[in-house]
Amino acid sequence: LACCLEKNSEHPLAKSFVSYCVKKGLVEDCTVEDFKVHFGYGIEGIVNGKKVYIGSRSYMERLGLNIPDQLKEAEEKAEVNGEVPVFIAVEDKVAGIVTFSQNIRKEAPKVVQVLRKLKIKVGILTGDTPYFAKILKEKLGIEDVRAGLLPHDKLKAIEEEKTKGKTVAMVGDGINDAPALTKADIGIAMGCGTDLTRESANISLLSDDLRKVPLSILLAKKVRKVIYTNMFWAFIYNIIGIGLAVTGKLSPIFAALAMVLSSAFVIANSVRVKNW
Repeated sequence: LACCLEKNSEHPLAKSFVSYCVKKGLVEDCTVEDFKVHFGYGIEGIVNGKKVYIGSRSYMERLGLNIPDQLKEAEEKAEVNGEVPVFIAVEDKVAGIVTFSQNIRKEAPKVVQVLRKLKIKVGILTGDTPYFAKILKEKLGIEDVRAGLLPHDKLKAIEEEKTKGKTVAMVGDGINDAPALTKADIGIAMGCGTDLTRESANISLLSDDLRKVPLSILLAKKVRKVIYTNMFWAFIYNIIGIGLAVTGKLSPIFAALAMVLSSAFVIANSVRVKNW
């Protein structure tokens, strides 16, 4: 039942869960009706005539469902280990819990170092538990790590940084990141992100490789430099050309040739970006 419901979700954890179910041969024919997403909490739907809920502990409490002590203990153990606990409820009873292990990407420490060299302050806004946030803080050396955030909390954090007069960039891959991506000055969606995430972002990366983030920033700086160079030389070129034409020292033929050469320079200078 849980797998059938998760197939309708675009959340990264849902995709992992469905992939696991497929490998274990747990996927069965089913009908899902009235599917709903509660951002930051979980999902619900009717699977083969049964009401199914999947989400966080706060979601279960919000539904007024009682969580058995055995499942609470499993949740606490998972959180201490830096795992993500997700509860499954059928009708009015919490039936089980699924835990997802998390690994810090191997390229993450290097990416943080590169961003710092670019004089960019790095922070993390996550819906994960304080336990995993502590692991991130220690292994990545990032001081500003905020855990247990819902979508509106991330949005508020972005707004707070912007009120300080800072240019804020947000990198995200999940549905819960969409509001913050929209509010940020620069929203960057990872390649593995959901459709909503990509629509909310200014920049959509084609892969989920974190190294693409600083590379995209460096590329943007390079493009801006090329644009300024093109504008400067085009301006100088035209000022000189117009001056010579007005004084009669430049014939129409040479003026036309000069314009072609000016355009050729701009194009050639712009093509350099392709080989960057």
